[in-house]
Amino acid sequence: MVEQLKKEMNMTSKRVEERINGMDQKELQKLELGSIVQKAYLKEMFDHITTQNDLQIYVVNPNRQIFVSSGSNELVEGTFTLFDGGYVAELDNEISVWLPEKRNHLADWSDGYYFTTMTISNLHIYCLVPIEGLLFFHLEIMILYFQATLLLFLVAVSFAFLCKRILTKSLSRLTQMTVDLPKRMEQEEKFEVRESGIHEVHALIRNFEAAAKTLKQMFQEAKKRNHLLTERTKELVESQKQLEYLARYDELTGLLNRRTFQEDIEQLLLDSKQHDEEFAVVYMDLDQFKDINDSLGHGAGDELLIIFAHRLQAFMNQVDQHKMKAYRLGGDEFILMIKNTDLLQTQGWCTQLVDAMREPMILFDNSYTISMSMGVSLFPADGDNVEKMIKNADSAMYRVKKSGKNGIQFFNDEDDSR
Repeated sequence: MVEQLKKEMNMTSKRVEERINGMDQKELQKLELGSIVQKAYLKEMFDHITTQNDLQIYVVNPNRQIFVSSGSNELVEGTFTLFDGGYVAELDNEISVWLPEKRNHLADWSDGYYFTTMTISNLHIYCLVPIEGLLFFHLEIMILYFQATLLLFLVAVSFAFLCKRILTKSLSRLTQMTVDLPKRMEQEEKFEVRESGIHEVHALIRNFEAAAKTLKQMFQEAKKRNHLLTERTKELVESQKQLEYLARYDELTGLLNRRTFQEDIEQLLLDSKQHDEEFAVVYMDLDQFKDINDSLGHGAGDELLIIFAHRLQAFMNQVDQHKMKAYRLGGDEFILMIKNTDLLQTQGWCTQLVDAMREPMILFDNSYTISMSMGVSLFPADGDNVEKMIKNADSAMYRVKKSGKNGIQFFNDEDDSR
């Protein structure tokens, strides 16, 4: 079914592309300027293409205004908003799928579309097929088979009513075969067929047997498709969760990333101003990272960052994880943000953190002692906005680097000379 869909969409795209590419320069200019004649021609072609299928075609200009569309009464229908919100996934190089944001039930998925897109002369052309028709296609077939079976059953009952005196026993067997037929098909129950001495009844029983086998196959195929759809849904949900995780966390260390830090510090700044509280930004840099990364390779450098992140997380859990958050900005640059604190408390925790990091780290069976340069800025003493807090913490850390590394420095006015 999907291959047939791809074939139809590709044929449609080629026909549209050939028609537009076949225009000369003047026709293209007229089309781009909104020529009613050219747009009407395209609309007539789109309507002809989509008459025998569920395809929808939209031509959209760079301003997202619908230039031409199939199936509408007007040539121009406003802004193209069909894909606003939701989720787009590429199935292969030829076809993609758009799904709505809400996908809790099968009915929600039916609001999505399979689509292809191409760009010709600054015009974006979308060929869409609603998912709803594909989802319910097989269901309609099963309903058709079910209706045919019921119709056959009614014929059998009518025949039994007319001939009940001579055919009671045979028709009783036939009736037993059709009791709860859909349910028995769904449960994959095995049918026992009893022979009849009456030729007509025997043939009728065989017809029921063939219909039952067909319906049983339909139920089995439907179960397989439902199972596949459920698995695909789970995969999409897991992929969405993974994307949400990568948007907030550093993939290597598992710490919060730069984007999350920017959001958190802006919120903490607002909360601290509202409640008249202090908070600290601790800018940390590993002194030996570049040497290890250059001498042992990037693998050793990554392992060093992972070990440091684990120790940093363990330190926060041991001290007060509700007041602290750790972030990796990139490379060997980390930030520890401490809310509702003061200078003495922050200095004590920074000293404890330095001690916790002095324990040797094992990299490629060799032991290394890693030191840190730490710069600290306090709100509101060292800045009343995000940019100043980060800049001043970085300046204080730079002064530690300049004076020999391996130390803690709180921001002061001398750091502004950097």
